[in-house]
Amino acid sequence: MKRPDPGEAVLRTGLRHAHPHPTVWHSRSWWGGRLVHPERSRRARPATIPGNRDVRLAALTALLALWAAGAALGDAPPAKFEPPKGCYVGACIEDDPVAVGDPEAWEGLTGHPHAIYGVRVQWGGPFPFQLARRLCERGAALQVVWVVPDGVPSAPGARYLRGWAEAAGRAELPIFLCLICSATEAAPPAPVWRQVRAVMDRAAPNVAMVWWPPADPAAAEQQYPGDAEVDWVGVSMRTMHEAAADQPTAARDPREVLRWVCDLYAARKPVAISEYAAAHTCPVCGVDQTEFALAWAKQLYDALPDSFPRVKMINWVSAGPETGAPARPDYAVTDCPAVLNAYRALVGRPYFLDTVVAGEAPPPEPEEAQGEGEPLGHPGDLGTTIVLDPDGGVLTGPVVVRAGVPAGLVVDHVAFSLDGRPRLVATAPPFEFALDPAPLEPGEHLIELTLYDATDTVLDQAARTVVVGR
Repeated sequence: MKRPDPGEAVLRTGLRHAHPHPTVWHSRSWWGGRLVHPERSRRARPATIPGNRDVRLAALTALLALWAAGAALGDAPPAKFEPPKGCYVGACIEDDPVAVGDPEAWEGLTGHPHAIYGVRVQWGGPFPFQLARRLCERGAALQVVWVVPDGVPSAPGARYLRGWAEAAGRAELPIFLCLICSATEAAPPAPVWRQVRAVMDRAAPNVAMVWWPPADPAAAEQQYPGDAEVDWVGVSMRTMHEAAADQPTAARDPREVLRWVCDLYAARKPVAISEYAAAHTCPVCGVDQTEFALAWAKQLYDALPDSFPRVKMINWVSAGPETGAPARPDYAVTDCPAVLNAYRALVGRPYFLDTVVAGEAPPPEPEEAQGEGEPLGHPGDLGTTIVLDPDGGVLTGPVVVRAGVPAGLVVDHVAFSLDGRPRLVATAPPFEFALDPAPLEPGEHLIELTLYDATDTVLDQAARTVVVGR
């Protein structure tokens, strides 16, 4: 059943994506461009339905019934970055023994471009801006599995969260953010999720939040933060010949896990297989299991078009073996010719998509409705610059990094970051810090700053790429 045109009447249903607004993604350099939204500063006012109160109520009731009927038939509104047909194909290659995190090398080996590349980041670590820049240049999207401490993430604190979100917002590419607890490999408690979600909505409208449920379906329903707070539902799965002690479900058919997740959520949300891999070695039995791995992988990929049509993303974790206690099985695609050839065939089918659509994204929250967490506001383009003293091109020695604050702008404090990691908060003019490039790797590095007023509202931002030499 087709939904009523949102232009005819806009309902206050409380569903975040009930009334989509197109977002324009600029192809300029990821750190210099802006994410342009037609209604960035304020949310559009709902249209009104003419007539007396009874007529309006009757119209609202009818439209809500149409909406409910459409949802019951599976005609849910598209989520952020959800493709109308097909399934994104992606990979997590930071531990691949051959590609070693290089998308170009990976695509040369597999013979196919990929829509998404994934990485894991620990809470407290920087936003992966270098990978984001490379993916933006290639037209790919980024998946970040952000591993937070169990419980409320209190350290490094709200400033770190805000700085990380602002860096993500300037990345100018679609980002799928999977926020998980370190011990459970599932989403954190709902209050923590909502806190992070609120910050991302304000600072990074290019981020889609992917909620990973706990392993127990009953617990999943209890912990689900609500449709308005979730863009996608995701799962992380591994297939092994014999399950290791730390992965008791790895010997199960991955379609079993996928089935109950889809049964609960696919009518409302697209489902992402955020991480999947089948091991072609088994550290438990010590026997080569290439045929086992290929059989299960083929069954899963083959099942997606017909059995799991709302699964819209699958990312292979191509991680090589590790020694130690316990040893990690070999999930890598590139170190086994049989696995590599099979993977090429799996992802080469037209059903699997190599480009993320811009999709439909809601506008950022208006400034007067800040929600949970610290207020961010929306920075203007006021001409703030980053000044280096001395400014001599390639950095070979210590420099002073200073905020070039526009005349007349009243600034309370300035937050500096280097490569996405918070560096210093300067609370008095001239708002500067000393940078010694000696510990940094040679090459490009990103300096960013954010100006705040006394109410902790963002006034302006600036970014500058510097080159460290030896």
